[in-house]
Amino acid sequence: MARLLDTAQRALQPASGQPDAASFDRQFTEELMRIVPETDIIALQACALRRKTALSHARQGARRQSAQVFSEIRQLLAGARLAAPTQLTISSFLASAEAYHHFKFNERGEDTAKLMLSLRLDRVLHDRYRLESIDIHRLQTVSNFARMKKADGDLPGALRLLWQGILYCNADRSAWPFPELALRRTGVRGSAVWTTMAGQLLGEFALIISETQSGPRRGEVMACLKSLSADAGAPLPEACRAAVSAKHALLSGDETGVLAGAEHALSAGFHDNPLVCLLLLRDARQVLEQTSPRDAKILVKLMDQARASFQRIPKLLLEAAPA
Repeated sequence: MARLLDTAQRALQPASGQPDAASFDRQFTEELMRIVPETDIIALQACALRRKTALSHARQGARRQSAQVFSEIRQLLAGARLAAPTQLTISSFLASAEAYHHFKFNERGEDTAKLMLSLRLDRVLHDRYRLESIDIHRLQTVSNFARMKKADGDLPGALRLLWQGILYCNADRSAWPFPELALRRTGVRGSAVWTTMAGQLLGEFALIISETQSGPRRGEVMACLKSLSADAGAPLPEACRAAVSAKHALLSGDETGVLAGAEHALSAGFHDNPLVCLLLLRDARQVLEQTSPRDAKILVKLMDQARASFQRIPKLLLEAAPA
C-alpha cells in the first residue's frame, strides 16, 4: 500500500510542457501550411471559425442555428476557388463536425456516413499530399465512432474500436479498424502527440469498463475485455497492460492485483494517461475503504488535486468519496 501512495504522490505532481490538443493543432498547421497556398489561409480560418460556431450551437441543442451555419460553410466552400488540399481539409473537418450534429439530434445513419466521408478524405490528404498528422484526426474519428456505438448500447463494439485505436497508436498498422480505408504507409510513432492520443483512447476504454463493472452488463463487457487482450497481435503499452490487469483483478476479487495495477499505471505516466489512472485509483480507493480507511483518505486527497487538471470530468469521477 505504501508503494501505491508513494507512486501516486510522485506521479500526480503538476507537469509542465505536457502535450495537449494545442500540440496537435500546431503540428497539423505546420504541415498544412506546406501544402496549401497562402491565398487559401483566410478561407481555412473562416471555415474553422464557423465550424466551431456550428458545433457550439449543436452542443446547446440549437438544431436550426447549427444547421444554418453548416450550410453557410458549404456555400463558402462551393463558391471559393481553392487548391485541392485546402478543399479536402475543409471538407474532412466539416464532415466530422456535421457527424456530431447528426448524432446530437439522433439522425442515425447520417452521422456514421459523415464520419466515413471524413476518413476517406483524410486518406487522400495523407497518401496523396503527405499530410502525416492527419492520421491523428483519423483516430479522433475512430473515437467518435466508439462514442456512437456506446450511445447505441453496443458496448463490445465501442470497446473493440477503442482497443484497435490503442494498438494502432502503438505501431500495429494491422489493427486499423477500417481496412478498406487503410493508409498506403504510416508515419513514425512515438511522438508526444501519439502518446497523448493513445492515452485518450485508453481512458475512454477504461471508462466504459468502470461504468459497467458493477452493473447488469458486467459479464458481457468483461468477456469482451478478455477476448481483446488475448487476441492482441502486438505488445501492449504498459499503461494498457496495467489497466487490463487491474480490471481483471477487481472482478475476480484480487485486491492486491487492483492496487498493483493502479501503481503500474501511475508508473507508466499519469500525465500521459490521466483518465485511466484516475479510474484505476478510484478502484484502489474502493479497496482501501475496506482494508485501510486512513490510506483511502490520503488517496482521495491526491485524486482531488489531480482532477483539477481536467476540463471535463466524467460523472463517475465526480462521485463523492465516503467521509
